[in-house]
Amino acid sequence: MQNQRIKFILTSLILLVFSSNSALAEENIYFHPAKSAKELYIIDKVAKKLELSGEHMLAKTDLNNDSIDEFFMRPATCQNQQRCPITIIALQKDAPIIIGQLEAVRVIISDDNTYGIRDLLVAETRINDFKQTKYQWNPHSYTYKNTDK
Repeated sequence: MQNQRIKFILTSLILLVFSSNSALAEENIYFHPAKSAKELYIIDKVAKKLELSGEHMLAKTDLNNDSIDEFFMRPATCQNQQRCPITIIALQKDAPIIIGQLEAVRVIISDDNTYGIRDLLVAETRINDFKQTKYQWNPHSYTYKNTDK
């Protein structure tokens, strides 16, 4: 009886560990000044490529569940609840590549995904941030695209 109980508990633990599915939830992104040399490098390379001037801030999150963060960059002069240009950046062989550009008051990372890449819910106006535009990954262009157009 004791032996069967131990087998049952071990079997249950094994099933629990190997069958757990990590659930994602919607998440807000939070911008901050560059905190590392890597983040300064990303801002510098993207700002030069887009011919941007001034200070910029980053937010980071993993959009495709590969344990490598993607970044969102916006001008440091943008305040919360202000519509700002935002650039979405991924790393390819440690070099930043632009995978999307949009204007937003707020960006929420959706728990839905397209082609394994999480969707973005974008509030484009301060007046009604519940009215959100959906951006989805487009594998043909390797960028996020507005799917509400």
